[in-house]
Amino acid sequence: MTTEPSPGLQPPANTWRKSRHSEPDASCVEVTRAGNGTIAVRDSKSRTAVLQFAPEEWRAFITPYRT
Repeated sequence: MTTEPSPGLQPPANTWRKSRHSEPDASCVEVTRAGNGTIAVRDSKSRTAVLQFAPEEWRAFITPYRT
């Protein structure tokens, strides 16, 4: 995982996704796949800080929560 901003790794603004269960004005996370294959995650209220995970790191994190 990296927390450093990386020019060129930022995905286009319209590709971010958040849960359809999220409230319109609530804080939640947004997720997208960056151009280099990493998974990018950010806070919907603070969009400048982006965490990036390798695909295998993201799978290890999300797998226990999938139903």
